[in-house]
Amino acid sequence: MGMTLPPDAREALVYRQGRGNLVARNLPLIFGYGLIGGGTVAFTAVMILDFQRDPSTPLAYFLLPVIVWGAFLEALLVSGAELSRSRFVVWANAFAPPFRRSRLFAPRLAAVIPFETAQRVVPGIRVVAGKERTYSVSVELRGGERLLVRESDVGTTGIRALLSAWSEWNNRLPAPSVVASAPSTPPLWVGREWREELAIGLGLLAILVVAALLIALAGNNNIAGRVAFAALFVSGFAFAVGWILSARYRMRRIIKMREDRPRLES
Repeated sequence: MGMTLPPDAREALVYRQGRGNLVARNLPLIFGYGLIGGGTVAFTAVMILDFQRDPSTPLAYFLLPVIVWGAFLEALLVSGAELSRSRFVVWANAFAPPFRRSRLFAPRLAAVIPFETAQRVVPGIRVVAGKERTYSVSVELRGGERLLVRESDVGTTGIRALLSAWSEWNNRLPAPSVVASAPSTPPLWVGREWREELAIGLGLLAILVVAALLIALAGNNNIAGRVAFAALFVSGFAFAVGWILSARYRMRRIIKMREDRPRLES
């Protein structure tokens, strides 16, 4: 598939991710999910055939394939946009995103994103051993999407190249004036990220509930096993609820920050 290059892209290339680097990052993901997917199908087939051969098998045991597939789909949901990796390239006036989607359920991104379509580019900084280190870059697009470019995806050099190219391009533009304005409607990415985080938490709760039904209906009187599962259920339930509440808090905080921030006059 050809890539549409920005104007003067051949003369303005800043950084291109090596193919070996991209393959090294893609292979474990492809192999891992291929193995998990194949194992899920095989495990389901073996379980169902085994249950059908034994007339005394409790009907509750047929919930096991549901739990296995639920766990597989939950893993896909957590991976999100990482399942659509692309080669990361930076030009002086644009970049090719490392993922073709900003989120799992988001529309497909363009192969090349000009800087003029980006509204904000914000580095994510953490302090390591007393020194600031940029571990990601958040690119907010004017269409309402947000793309996270992480150091683990494109490397330190890729992160620096993107920030440097954006800074140089932005410095060539006339400085906008800051004016007071009514709060703008939150961009699409705020609600989309919240819904995806909510789906992950609810998916985990659903898996736990189905597993609890299996334990309850199977009629196993092993007290130690039931106590162990009860502890696992409680801790998993608390984790899932905490995940949802944390995502809700982040969404509200982002909306509040955007409402309090003055808008740039376009």
